[in-house]
Amino acid sequence: MRDHIFISYATEDWPLAEWLARRLTAEGYRVWCDRFKLLGGESYPEDIDKSLEQDTFRVLALLSHASLHKDNPRRERTKALNLAKPLGIPDFLIPLNVDGLGPAELPWMTSDITFIPFDTGWARGLTQLLTKLISIKAPRPLIDGAQIAAATFLPGDVVRKKPESLFTNCLPFTFIPERLFRISLKTPISKQESWTISSTWPHYAISAHDLFSFYSPQANTLDKRRIAEVELITWQKIEMVSGVRTRNVISSLLYKYLRHRAVARGMRPTPEDRILYLPVGLVSGARLQFDLPTGGSTYVQYTGERAYWQLGERRPYRYHLAVSFRVRRDLYPGYVAQLLPTLYFTDLSGTPLSPKTANSRRKHLTRDWWNYEWFNRHLVIASVLSGRMDVIRIVGSDNDAIELSSHFLSFVAPISIDETVFENISLKIRTAQVDQEQDSNDDLDANDSE
Repeated sequence: MRDHIFISYATEDWPLAEWLARRLTAEGYRVWCDRFKLLGGESYPEDIDKSLEQDTFRVLALLSHASLHKDNPRRERTKALNLAKPLGIPDFLIPLNVDGLGPAELPWMTSDITFIPFDTGWARGLTQLLTKLISIKAPRPLIDGAQIAAATFLPGDVVRKKPESLFTNCLPFTFIPERLFRISLKTPISKQESWTISSTWPHYAISAHDLFSFYSPQANTLDKRRIAEVELITWQKIEMVSGVRTRNVISSLLYKYLRHRAVARGMRPTPEDRILYLPVGLVSGARLQFDLPTGGSTYVQYTGERAYWQLGERRPYRYHLAVSFRVRRDLYPGYVAQLLPTLYFTDLSGTPLSPKTANSRRKHLTRDWWNYEWFNRHLVIASVLSGRMDVIRIVGSDNDAIELSSHFLSFVAPISIDETVFENISLKIRTAQVDQEQDSNDDLDANDSE
């Protein structure tokens, strides 16, 4: 029974061939692609001619500038076209346009066949291909195709029967003052004024006349002559304060005080004030040392310069370790500070890069980062906030300061994942990419010499 989809491609097009094999397998089709040895329970055929003659339902030919003149893809296409007439299947070969081949570049044997374009987007091409396969009633014998496709990402022995500590990105607040200051003003405060004084006195403005904070303002922050009344409120005992849920007021204040602490420790807000970043010159050498949960210490380069090659041009950029904060009470008993490390990108003069450019630089910089590398950056930020102490103490007296632990909440799982397996896979992928880039460079050198 012909129930296989055969993928013919050149080595240079392996990312699309592999992606397509997985996507079609997930849809229930049985696929032959030499990127996988046992995809769908069938090994790749040793006698390709025989498999094309007896077992293949359709041949998907990935046509690209690389595959036009490669021996194996060309032979497989020729074989499929020669089989089409005796089999009475005019569309036995289904060509996919991988990189925008023009009509004049197509081989004469396939120039009159309708191509499915993948050069304008893989998702769009896949949609058209699936429509085609459904219209010709292609067999879909795999009832567990999704599981089979997912399994190709994983090697055999990934799970270890060994306990593992799992760290969250949350630091628990260990002390929050029991009372809130409610300050009523004689004259209203504008949003701009409220924003300006918040840099020295974090507060929550419920209205233009009512401000809340854990501590009273300094004399040079808010003119005492404007204050009509000061009231102390034991906030744990009440659900609403001035028409606002008390927990929302507390969460907002803790967030503002945490940002205040970060700025006091040297972090700087980005121009749009969305995140805080570690600036150049914070420490000598731009290396921040921090302690590891398992003992010992190490360091992270928190800022530096890199170069991104685009269209043969070297484009330098600067990166900074950055962070945003969230205060939550739905993840753990009590309030926690959730740290969300990220990166901030500028050109060498300090001008922020556009979001699209910054995203490409982020992928360039972090493409080989694993979980522990991201976790180390969580530890760096906690270390900056705490000064490498066990407790992060935020304003107030020693006996009445907001405090949160500098140690992330953690749990112990009875099993663990062997991440070295994935590092080996990553190394193989990177090696294949380097080899492919080298082959491309060799081709360019050969063309130049001609």
